[in-house]
Amino acid sequence: MQIHTRSARRGVLSRRFVAMLFLQFLPIGAMLAAGFGANAAEDSEHWVTSWSTTLHQPELTPGLTNPGFNNQTLRQIVHASIGGRQVRVRLSTFGASGLLVGAAHIALSAGGSSVVPGSDRTLTFGGNPSIVVPPGAPVFSDPVELAVPELGDVAVSLFLPGVTGPATWQFDSRQTSYISPAGDFSQSAVMPLDASTPTTGSWFWLAGVDVLAPRESGAIAALGELTTGGAQSTIDANHRWSDYLARRLVVQPDHHKMGVLNEGLDGNRLLNDGLGPNGLARFERDVLSQSGLAHVIVYFGINDIGTGWSGGLNPGSGGER
Repeated sequence: MQIHTRSARRGVLSRRFVAMLFLQFLPIGAMLAAGFGANAAEDSEHWVTSWSTTLHQPELTPGLTNPGFNNQTLRQIVHASIGGRQVRVRLSTFGASGLLVGAAHIALSAGGSSVVPGSDRTLTFGGNPSIVVPPGAPVFSDPVELAVPELGDVAVSLFLPGVTGPATWQFDSRQTSYISPAGDFSQSAVMPLDASTPTTGSWFWLAGVDVLAPRESGAIAALGELTTGGAQSTIDANHRWSDYLARRLVVQPDHHKMGVLNEGLDGNRLLNDGLGPNGLARFERDVLSQSGLAHVIVYFGINDIGTGWSGGLNPGSGGER
């Protein structure tokens, strides 16, 4: 009887102990299950670069440079390839100079220096509305909720409160960007324009725009020279061959939302520096660093062959003869 009683008591204690453990760890189990569910949802999407460009040093060759900006707002228009429900931007400097950004905004472009009403979003960097972009380093903004449509135009506005000096840029963007008079107009629905220099045909410090896209999506980076960059194509028309590729992919019935990124640079060469660092030197920064990279198209040779006998590059022609 004693043995039976002790066994019964042990059984009761064991059941009570298991019940206590169950009640104690039930909330943790519920939280873990919720966490796994959240992770599963997050795993169904990832960041993919929808637009990107090659940036380079302020002076590419004697006479090919820019003065920079002084207490002005720069509104830059870029053409997305794939869309997404969230967006973030990547800024970068080239060389030894950092950049103070006093404020940054992103919105859907309504044409010219205007943005679509209600689409403006404030960009932050680690929760801060301003940032100093370190010399030679890329910086991502915090994500914001903004439904970017496929093949849509996006406006990124940067307020530059100080004297920047000559700027990191893509000198032949084939896209009009807008320059304000003195002041912060980064959140203006229609940005006023500087009387002396209202527009520019270059991009500055803006290296990429990422969207949150389905996991099966990816990015195709096109690395090359002026033929890839779109030299002499119609300004503001998105007539680079990479733009045509993006449009063709979007209408495919089995389209997996592939971003198409243009990393072309006028006058660029594959093995030796031309206008800007050679293709091999910029491969990691301009190609491998892209979010969601899946494929690479390399198109070089014109400038490498041409400069072998011409002895130099002709800015704007990319070295073609």
